[in-house]
Formats: sequence, C-alpha cells, structure tokens
Amino acid sequence: MLSYKRQLLAGLALVLIGVLAVGYVLFRSAVEDAVLEQARKVAEEQLRTAAYALRHVEQGSVEERLHALGRRSNARLSLIDEDGRILVDTAFSASESGEADGERPEIEEASRTGTGHSIRYSPPVHLTFLFVALEVEGIGVAEQGYLRLGKAYGPLRDRIAERTYRFFWLIGIGLVLLLPVYFFLHRRLSREIGRISQEVETIGSHAGHTSYAKLSEFSPMIKSINRISQQTRDYLEQLSVQRDEGEAIFNGLADGVAVIDSAGRIRRYNRAMTEIVRSRQDLFGRLPIECIPSTELQDAVEEMLKSQKADSGRSLYVTFYNQSHFEAALLPIVFEQSRAMEVMLVLHDVTDLKRLEQARKDFVANISHELRTPITSIKGYTETLLHSPPKEGQALSSFLRVVEKNVENLERLVDNLVHLSRAEAAEDSEGALTEEVGLSQVLDAAWQVCAPLAQRKGVGLDQRVPETEEPFVLGNKEQLIRVVLNLLDNAIKYSPEGGRIEVRIQDLGDQWQVVVEDGGPGISPGLQSRIFERFYRGETGRTGVVGGTGLGLSICKHILQRHRGEITVESPVPGGVEGAHFAFSLAKHRPRTEPSEEE
Repeated sequence: MLSYKRQLLAGLALVLIGVLAVGYVLFRSAVEDAVLEQARKVAEEQLRTAAYALRHVEQGSVEERLHALGRRSNARLSLIDEDGRILVDTAFSASESGEADGERPEIEEASRTGTGHSIRYSPPVHLTFLFVALEVEGIGVAEQGYLRLGKAYGPLRDRIAERTYRFFWLIGIGLVLLLPVYFFLHRRLSREIGRISQEVETIGSHAGHTSYAKLSEFSPMIKSINRISQQTRDYLEQLSVQRDEGEAIFNGLADGVAVIDSAGRIRRYNRAMTEIVRSRQDLFGRLPIECIPSTELQDAVEEMLKSQKADSGRSLYVTFYNQSHFEAALLPIVFEQSRAMEVMLVLHDVTDLKRLEQARKDFVANISHELRTPITSIKGYTETLLHSPPKEGQALSSFLRVVEKNVENLERLVDNLVHLSRAEAAEDSEGALTEEVGLSQVLDAAWQVCAPLAQRKGVGLDQRVPETEEPFVLGNKEQLIRVVLNLLDNAIKYSPEGGRIEVRIQDLGDQWQVVVEDGGPGISPGLQSRIFERFYRGETGRTGVVGGTGLGLSICKHILQRHRGEITVESPVPGGVEGAHFAFSLAKHRPRTEPSEEE
C-alpha cells in the first residue's frame, strides 16, 4: 500500500488541476459567449441602421452608399439577392461582385427567421468572419434580398484570449499554494491520527465501522475502531430498545407518575401526571406542593428523602380542589453506587370509587328511610287491628285505607326501583335502539295514564305537536313513555288546582325537543343540579307539597342517556315568575314506512 503522504499530495494536485481545468473551460466558454453575443448585437444594430439608410438612396447610388457605410462601421457589407448571388460587396471590386461565396448558413437562417448569423472562413478574402444577415426589401435592384455584415473574427478572438489570460495567473497561484496546504494537512492529520490511536480504546461513543484501510498508516486505528464499534453498536441498539420500551410504558400508564430527586424536586413525569395536576407550566424542577395541594404529601416526601431508608414505601390519600380523590404511593429509589436516593410518586385516581362508596351509603340510608316509614305505619295499624280492633265500621275502614295507602307507597317504591335498575342496566349495555317511535303517540299514551289524577285536581293539558311532519325517533317506546309519564306525573302533582300543563314538541333542525311546563311553585336554583339524583328531595315549597320516592327524575335521566339524549330543567319558566320547564331532545329519524291508522 502506498503512503498516504504521497497519495495526499498527488490527490490534491490532481483535484486542483482538474478543478482549474474545468473552471478554465467554463470560464473561456462564458467569455466567448459574452463577447460574441455583444458583437452580434452590435452587428444587428449596424445592419438595421444600414438598411434604413439604403432604403432612402436612389438605385444608382446604392453601391457607393454601401461602401461608405462599410468604411464607417469598419465592417464588410454585402447586398445579396434572394437567389444567394452577391450584388454588392464592399470587399470586392465591381468586376468581382457577382462571385459566389460558398455556403452561407447565415443567409439560410435569415430566410427562415428574418435574421441569421454564423462564424466561418470566407475564401474570397481568406479571412474568418462573424457574419450577421438581415432580410430586406426594396433596396437597390433587389426587390427582396439580404443585407449582410461581416466582422473580422481575428480581433474578437484576440479579445477573448486577452480576457482569459488572467485565468492562467489563477492556475499558477493555485499551484504555488498547493505545497503549504499539503504540509498543513499532513501535519494536522498526523497529529490527529496519533491522538485517535491512543484514545480510541477508551472512547465508547465512536460507533463507526470501517471494513478495511486504504492507507497503511490508518491500519492500527482502523483495527481498534472496528473492534470497539461493533461492541458499541450492539450496546447502543439494546439501550435504544429498552429506552423506547420504557418511554412507551411510562407515558402509557393511566396513573400519574413522577420521579422526585434527592433535592425534593420533580425530575421526570409522564403525560398522565400533567393531566392530573392540570398545570400549563412545566413540572420539571418544581416541588410537589407546587403542583399538588397537599402539605401531608410534601411532608411525607421530605421525611422519606431525609431518612434515606429503602423501606417498602408509604401510601396516603390526596384530595384536590376540584373534589378529585387520589391514592398517592411513595416508593423509594436507592442508588447504591452514588449513595443517593430518589422517590417515585404514583397518583391513582379513586374518585369514582369514593363516589360509588358515597352513593352506596346514600342509597342504603335513603332506601331504609323510604321503607321504614310505610312499614312502621302498616305495622302500627296492623297491631291495633289485631289487639284492639275498633268496634265502629267507619274507624275500621279508615285504618284499612291507611294500610292500603302505605302498601301502595311500598308498591310504587319497588316499582320505581325496578324501573331504575332496568334503566341503568340498559344504559350500560351496548345494544342498538332500532325501534321507530312516534313522539305524538308517546305523549298520548302517557297522558291516558295520568288523566285520572289530572281530572281529580282539575288540571288541563295544552298539547302542541308539529302539524306538517310526524316526529319520529329511534328508541324504546316503553322507556320513552316512562320518561314522559314521570314528567307529567310531577307536573300534575305540583300544579295548583285548576292549573294548566303545556306539552309541546319542537323542531330543532336535526332533533326533536319535548318540553313539559307546569305552573307550580318552581325549583330553587340551588336544587336544580341535584333533583336528578336518586332519592333526592329538597326541603322547598315544591318538594314539600306531595310525597314521592325521589326516583322518577333519576329514571328519566338514565333512560335518556341510553337514547343519547339529555334532560334539562329551568325554573321559573321562560318569561314567568314560577313553574318548571323540563326539556329533552332526541335525534330525528325518517321512518321507513308510513304508519297505518291502526298504529
């Protein structure tokens, strides 16, 4: 193998000479094109000037005028007819003016485009010319012909050579500079090779690979790089896979995870932690108390970092301002080599569990209360009838009516519990609602059930349905009747005697909206957000009028959620001072067939 010193010098020389040679060719070509283009433009301008001057000259004076123009422009002027014969030429005598001039590419081009040019040798005068021809009419004896101007090419060639001579100076300077550049690169490369050969065995970040060495001086370094690079590549690939897997697992966790360094500040965290704390700022470098409003958690982190004990960790509950509940687990991370410790904080959302636990407690308390009242009444009157039965038939009937009323209350409570259980079970199922339901029929069916109660109170119904289109939706007809039935039942109960209930179906474009309005005492704003909870009955003028299980509106909410609808309440009614305005909306459906009269 050749020494890289000689190859470097030869390579630099070849590259420099090649670059300069190519540059010289390109530069000469550019200079030649520029000089010739300028000469052609000047010649074309002179031709047009000469053509204009010759058109205003008498026929007998054309030759004299042409010679005068040739002397003035220091060029050869020729007048050629359309057959290519030279009629007048400033380079010939009168007796030689008809002599042919060989092939004339400029004339052929002018016959096609109006102007033409060429560089060629002219035998009659033994010179090379830059010829420019122009097609003309009405000059001298030629009705149509060509006016040609010839510039001697020798001066143009000398001008081109003069402008390119300076490039040879550039070549000479480049060759002179080659030697110091070579010695500079040689010294630098030799120093770098020695340093890399000594350090490459301990450098773990060099993962390049070279299969062979073209220069003998590089052989020791190449062997070291090839041996280390393969080991480093395998190690880096393994680390990359582990890092990607760890990042995917870390950010894919549903629980919020943060790593707290030995100084008590957050060093790393996942996306779930950002969503939990709902902070727009970067959590990096912040204390836990700055992100999570819990002094107990901050104290636990500081105590764990201070103790420096790799125990099993600690768990506590944290409640945020928005009533979200989390189980916070603190796990120690001990680094034996550096004798430092960090803490991993894991936040697990237990809000739903807390809510379900509270709902279970409330349900047990409410159902126990609802069952105890009628059972106590039934038990009391039954014991009275068994041990001290009244002798009068009227009193006996009164006792039995009380027992019957409480039994009806128990039956209504159980019935509502069954409907609520079915509504919640249907809401959790993924079954599709495919039954075509007419809302007008739903209103009629619900009103028929509520009509006896309305007649006893003298409450009337104002029903408004669309006249142009029958409102149809997809759903469960029985469940939708239950929704309207519960709303009408509440409206009748809380309406004053002789009052009116307004039920209307409104077109919202892509939805049908059902509205039920009553003229009762209304619902206070503080209770409107809670009346759809199970067993909730606020102590207000509206809820204190009549009794109830407190399950009707909850049943409505769950049924409508399964139908992808939502029920809302507004009190007082729009434009009034009292009353309640209940409304729910369902998506429109165009029935496949028109309903028959029987349906």
